[in-house]
Amino acid sequence: MKKYENAVRDVVHLLFEKNYEEIISKSKIQRGNGIFIKNEIEDYPGELTLPKEIYFKDFDIINTENKNEAIIEFFLWFNNEKSELQIILLVEKDTGLYSFWDLLVP
Repeated sequence: MKKYENAVRDVVHLLFEKNYEEIISKSKIQRGNGIFIKNEIEDYPGELTLPKEIYFKDFDIINTENKNEAIIEFFLWFNNEKSELQIILLVEKDTGLYSFWDLLVP
């Protein structure tokens, strides 16, 4: 669980700092690009804010066919409230390495 939480925290902080390309470059599987991420964040109403530390544990885990990977779904925060915009990460269970997978409103 801690490795998932660290992956979520890393990506959310990079989003907050507007380091969109770094999210892609740090991803094990480079899917998408920083322009897509930037547009999705900037098109969402409000201002991206960091959640309180306790909320970095508030994510869904979906197991994949690969037993060493899981999909992590985390709702971003805008204007200090949980939004409907969600990041999706593919995270290796043993290493915590992640790949940015998607950004969407489910």
